[in-house]
Amino acid sequence: MDSQKDLAWKMRGILTDWLIQVHTRFRLLPETLYLAVNIIDRFLSARVVSLAKLQLVGIMCMFLAAKGRRNCGALCNELPLLRRLFIHKS
Repeated sequence: MDSQKDLAWKMRGILTDWLIQVHTRFRLLPETLYLAVNIIDRFLSARVVSLAKLQLVGIMCMFLAAKGRRNCGALCNELPLLRRLFIHKS
């Protein structure tokens, strides 16, 4: 997070809280949430992300974690809706 110009540690916490809500809503395995946060941390340490794209990075990491755990069921079904939400937000 030290290399991120637009982001602060507090924002990572807010993103994680939101991901917990998404995780609960789609009834994913606990390991999926842990893996998603791990992927986010690794990505943020390697690439600079703007504040506008932070939520997109978070949900895509959750999607990748769910695909990796092979339990994306409802999350995969909602992907077109999530995509439309991010397109309209940007």
